[in-house]
Amino acid sequence: MLRPGFARLFLTIALLLSLSIAGLVAVVLHWSENWTLDQIDREIAAEVSDLSAFYEQRRMLGLKELVEERSAWRPAIGAVYLLAYRKSGDRLGGNVPRWPAEAILDKPFTFALAGDYDDAAPAQIRARAVVLNNVFTLLVGRSLEPRMALVRDFQKLLPFLAAAIGALGLIGIFLISRMMLTRMETINATARAVESGEIKARAPGADRDDEIGDLARNVNRMLDRIEVLLDATRASTDRIAHELRTPMTRLRAHLQQAAQAVSGDAREKLEDALDETRKLSASFNALLDISRIEANAPGTATLPDVDLREIVAEVAEFYEPAAEERGIVIDVRAPEKLVVRGDRVLLQRLVANLVDNALKFSPDGGKIALGMECEGGRFLFRVSDEGPGISPDFAAVAFERFSRAPDSQQKDGFGLGLAIVHAIAQRHGFTVAFEPGDKGASLVVSGPMAG
Repeated sequence: MLRPGFARLFLTIALLLSLSIAGLVAVVLHWSENWTLDQIDREIAAEVSDLSAFYEQRRMLGLKELVEERSAWRPAIGAVYLLAYRKSGDRLGGNVPRWPAEAILDKPFTFALAGDYDDAAPAQIRARAVVLNNVFTLLVGRSLEPRMALVRDFQKLLPFLAAAIGALGLIGIFLISRMMLTRMETINATARAVESGEIKARAPGADRDDEIGDLARNVNRMLDRIEVLLDATRASTDRIAHELRTPMTRLRAHLQQAAQAVSGDAREKLEDALDETRKLSASFNALLDISRIEANAPGTATLPDVDLREIVAEVAEFYEPAAEERGIVIDVRAPEKLVVRGDRVLLQRLVANLVDNALKFSPDGGKIALGMECEGGRFLFRVSDEGPGISPDFAAVAFERFSRAPDSQQKDGFGLGLAIVHAIAQRHGFTVAFEPGDKGASLVVSGPMAG
């Protein structure tokens, strides 16, 4: 099946080639007739010159004998001659019965010569007439039929030749275009492989000295640079985690010891400070998690198959006690099996963050719906609550880091939960977005199923 880009390219080249061939055919058709007439005129002019020179040497009697002689043996090649008096037009010799009315002196002209039989079509004669010694006129001509018949045969054959050449040209263009686009497709396949997680994949054909080879080399250099940057990002993230987690842990330990050593207001303030350090550590860990997830190339080619239905059921069971305390019902609706490629731990965190977020904003006695659907090799996982919902303005920035809805400032959190969901979804090649609704918020995760 032709891709639209290739089809447009092929059709454009085919149109240009067809127009070029059509123009060339028109030029050749016109040129072939003119060239044939020009060749006949040259041949006639040369013979007129020879006969005129012969007249200067042998005068009229010699010329008359020569004209009669040529008239007798040259009809086979369509040659015609007429020697006549200039003033009276009386014929002296030749095989033309009378002086043609179309005759023009010293210029080529065409006239019709009647055939030997009454029912024969007149022959078209190309001729030239000159004056000899201001007394005689000499006409030399050639029949156009033999050569023009060849021209007409060539003109009839030319469109078929042009069509054959055009067909061969189109086949050649098709094959060359397919070859070039096949090489381009290998570069696209490399890009898709990198997108799916194969960061070490490289475009083939970089050793070829042409434009597509240059493109492959540039893509490979870019991928080498990206790999270096990703490695540097991972190394920096690990170093930050190593350098800062230990001081944070030490700070919490000191605060815990200080809180145990005092009482009253001082103890209460130290416990508040300890709680803030726990939140700060949680926020810091969340940022590190996002960085680690984003550092991994998106895609699922290297990930195992997992049952998303089981993950959703496990998360729902985990949050069931907290929901029951507030009279909230968690309703799970799923097919018997929904297998995707993914990291089980990350997918558990994605589902948990969504359920935790829905539980946080659901009113007491409300309902949280966890629905899953499968269609056309893709799945939809929808989390809906009966909370206040979200505004379109916030939906546009909800997945950014530290993004919090205006009515959620009094609730715990740093606005990183949905950022983690978005990073995990991208890691797996999934999409995540809010779905408009009349009541509450509805968030949908969609992506390809395994197999």
